[in-house]
Amino acid sequence: MIRWIGILLCLSLALCVPAVTMKTLDSEDDTLTQKFYQGKKLVAARTWDGSGDLMTQSGKVPDGVAREYDKSGDIVRSVTYSKGKRN
Repeated sequence: MIRWIGILLCLSLALCVPAVTMKTLDSEDDTLTQKFYQGKKLVAARTWDGSGDLMTQSGKVPDGVAREYDKSGDIVRSVTYSKGKRN
């Protein structure tokens, strides 16, 4: 019985956590910025220079799948993160 309560609790918590959405922005100064949102809340951002070196980082990318969508709402990319790193 306790096992089932634990399973149901885990499932209900997973359903309550908003999905992670990723947005990639190219800049005219040759930098690339990725922003990560949970629902409408910005939770992490990373910026790389033109050589691919990480320049700035704020927040923490949540564990799980981050999806990026195009303007029509189709999934462009789906990336799994664990401990802030891409798997």
